[in-house]
Amino acid sequence: MTNRAENAEAVDVQYHLHPMMNPQAQKQKGPEMVSGASGIHMTIDGRTVIDGLSGLGCVNIGYGNETLSKVAYDAMRNLSYCHTFGGASNVAASELAAKLVQLTGGSFEKFFFASTGSDANESAVKIAYHYWRLRGEPKRRVLLSRRYSYHGNTVVVASLTDIDHYHPQFGLPLPELVAHADAPYWYRHGNGQTPFECGQRAAASLERTIQEIGTENIAAFFAEPVQTTGGMIMPPEGYWDSVREICTRYDILLVADEVETGFGKTGQMFGYQTLGFAPDMITLAKGLTSLKPGLVA
Repeated sequence: MTNRAENAEAVDVQYHLHPMMNPQAQKQKGPEMVSGASGIHMTIDGRTVIDGLSGLGCVNIGYGNETLSKVAYDAMRNLSYCHTFGGASNVAASELAAKLVQLTGGSFEKFFFASTGSDANESAVKIAYHYWRLRGEPKRRVLLSRRYSYHGNTVVVASLTDIDHYHPQFGLPLPELVAHADAPYWYRHGNGQTPFECGQRAAASLERTIQEIGTENIAAFFAEPVQTTGGMIMPPEGYWDSVREICTRYDILLVADEVETGFGKTGQMFGYQTLGFAPDMITLAKGLTSLKPGLVA
């Protein structure tokens, strides 16, 4: 280890507050210092290891891709920053929006750019709220998601998340904002049912939740095509057909959270395409930051 890396560990312990980590445990243990990466490998504390997480799902084409690095360098030299408030725009943002529409086969007409996956989901919440206000139904404020779901770390989407350790330190979920239906978790909760029966039971749970809350109070149902953080929960055949039908029948917006499943992770470009259902909105992040330049040209 270099002196710089050793010094960085001490500096990190003293000054850096990490997400999802007990500060006292971090102080005793110290950080795992990543000093470099190339391809699928990372150097951590002087050891070369395979990064099975792909940078938490953000590095789809590996580290240090020379073509991508050159494109990023050229882009930074040409225009290092440009906001899009008040009608401002730039060539890169315009072309990326058009390419994303193309990748969805025209299923979506426009894309709104945010900063993170959490921000994307929060933005989808605001779009849903504004949509219902324009429709003359401002009472539609409740958000639905599923047990074991993960949708981000900011306050509203952390409330949508149904993983316990994201909640108690912040007093979440926000009261009367979110309701959670069952997940189609056949592996843990099949209880002698076939996968199909388990999926239909989970879809029926969504319908019961809608009926209990009242359609007139619900803004949207947020769901990952494949639930990832909660346990890689694969939806059984027929589940998404039933969910789409329920959302249509009760006039509920269906938002597909593709932050983890987008950009080839499921075989097709997006998870909703692989699983054969049509969401009303999709949210993207992670893999969007690591696309081959030819894909977005």
